[in-house]
Amino acid sequence: MKITKELIKRIFLDIFSSSQLVIIYGLILHTLYYFNLYTFFIYLSIFFKTFVLSFIKKRTIKFNIGKRPKGAINCNMFSCGGLSLTGGMPSGHMTFLFMLFVIAYMNLKKLDLLTNNFIYFFAVIILLTIIGRYFSKCHTLLQIIMGSVLGIILGYFIYFVENILSNIELFRKDKETFYKRLYKKEKC
Repeated sequence: MKITKELIKRIFLDIFSSSQLVIIYGLILHTLYYFNLYTFFIYLSIFFKTFVLSFIKKRTIKFNIGKRPKGAINCNMFSCGGLSLTGGMPSGHMTFLFMLFVIAYMNLKKLDLLTNNFIYFFAVIILLTIIGRYFSKCHTLLQIIMGSVLGIILGYFIYFVENILSNIELFRKDKETFYKRLYKKEKC
């Protein structure tokens, strides 16, 4: 295989676009290692997001704004498709990142653990993912914006649901433990 400037560019764009997978694998490992009910709930929320996106993408694919840009390849979560002219409205990666950001932000704020480092960290991940999704031609700017807006809405909805579930003691304790582990406020 010949290493070209285009190949190196594609590798970096794929890395920037794969933040969703890294977070999902981390959640799976945390759930299995600690038997944490809260991270299992977050994982279920990700599946919920997938069904919502599937519903929307099936309807928007009929219009030009719903299709991926020409030249798109390997744009799905597991890089197994996502070719041009398949459903790209809204961006699932951006929906995912903004959904998680809102959930984590609200919980960290409530637990008085919110820091600027958390905000900077997520901002960098979001910015790199936007760059990766746009320049790899997986999404248009409108699809990225719509995915971000949908992620914010879903994030608030899931945060509302988890506050109801927080009446269950095990769920509440696992949620607090998860966020405290993020900041090493509790022994692991």
